[in-house]
Amino acid sequence: CIGMRARQLTTSSAIERVGYDEVDRTLSIWFRGGRRYIYSGVQPEIYERLCSAPSPGRFVNTAIRGRYPCRADPARRRYPG
Repeated sequence: CIGMRARQLTTSSAIERVGYDEVDRTLSIWFRGGRRYIYSGVQPEIYERLCSAPSPGRFVNTAIRGRYPCRADPARRRYPG
């Protein structure tokens, strides 16, 4: 994907990896256990701060969740239905 950057977050107990699409300004967060959430309108600085945060999960809760439009990735649903 052009403009997509992705990183593993081995320091996080809740987040497996994150990806950022510079063109669409979307932040994808894959949580351990398989759930993926996509946040819209995220500035590149927020992605960089997330990747360097001592606690990525805490950063998501304080700086991302509730501040940006979010949707669950329907293709990643764990159970059909």
